[in-house]
Amino acid sequence: MSKLKFLRKKNSGRDSSGQVTVRHQGGEHKRFMRVIDFKRNKFGIEGRVSAIEYDPNRTTQIALIHYADGDKMYILSPLGLKVGDVVKISGHDSEFKQTITSLQVEHAQVKEITAGESGALKTDKPVKEGDVIYLVTKK
Repeated sequence: MSKLKFLRKKNSGRDSSGQVTVRHQGGEHKRFMRVIDFKRNKFGIEGRVSAIEYDPNRTTQIALIHYADGDKMYILSPLGLKVGDVVKISGHDSEFKQTITSLQVEHAQVKEITAGESGALKTDKPVKEGDVIYLVTKK
């Protein structure tokens, strides 16, 4: 497990030899940087919010999550998240399933698409922002 906080190095307007190169710098309060988990790749593991903390380096609160497998991570706190809430990141094993009715590449109807090509999928239900398609298979 890595450290969740580390000391932010200050230069105070000095270059590598220690000379003051930018005036009126320095004297700020010591700040710790928090390591934020932006990837959130702990799929299917529940975590409990143990603390909502102030981060001096951001304009948002951060939440300390204790996962069931023993890991601790900071995430950016969504609006309405409280201490004691249980969070679970859904991903590859998500229950989201849709039937694809047609496939288009550059506004032309196609029957097959190869890896690396981009395409548009027409579905029978609206897709929300943030939905990701992980696997498309042929039948």
